[in-house]
Amino acid sequence: MHTPQCDKPGLTQLLWLTKVGEPPGDPNHNIGYDSDVIEICPACNGATLEALRHDCFDWEEVHDQYEWYEFAPEDGVRLRAIAATCDQPLNPFCDCAAHKSLRTSAQQLPRSSWDTIFEPAQHRHIVTVTDGAKPKLTLVRTGVELAKPPAPPPDQPKAPDTEAVGFIFLAWPAAFAAFLWLWFRFVKLPWIVDAIVAFLAIPATFVVAGMVLAGVKVLRSSKRTN
Repeated sequence: MHTPQCDKPGLTQLLWLTKVGEPPGDPNHNIGYDSDVIEICPACNGATLEALRHDCFDWEEVHDQYEWYEFAPEDGVRLRAIAATCDQPLNPFCDCAAHKSLRTSAQQLPRSSWDTIFEPAQHRHIVTVTDGAKPKLTLVRTGVELAKPPAPPPDQPKAPDTEAVGFIFLAWPAAFAAFLWLWFRFVKLPWIVDAIVAFLAIPATFVVAGMVLAGVKVLRSSKRTN
């Protein structure tokens, strides 16, 4: 998820730092809801602190205003060790030293209001975490995007269709020449008729040669399947 080599589609919750109010859809929801949750990739250990500030006042442009703080895989290893020191890592009201220190430093990270729903890169940041009894989150840089997997190699050019080449340069001219030979050998008509017939024979022999080529391909494919 967090490295170009990782294709794991989802994250798992590791530490829940803050919860204020109830989420939308909950019977006790009342206008606002704040949540800071650290999630981690089970494959590469890349992690994300997802900070949600929800406000459903009618005049808000974007009701769900997120900030995402991304951790490198080595930070994910430290976060796992920090979570292991707490008996309730997914309790946002826990007052252990790790929770309190992470909660305080998370609230000091930069955030900005959303103007439109099409600006996620402006709200994505890179952070790191210290270890020890009182771990702390520190900003590395802001306004970034997640690493993307490498693009697939471009399509290789197709090999030339030798049968089609043979059709253009051999089968069709041969059919046209054979028709003309038979016509002039056995039919005796005025030259103007011969000219018209020869002209019409060009597309006619092209179609006939194409039908022959298609028939040969069908026979070959049926033999392969059998």
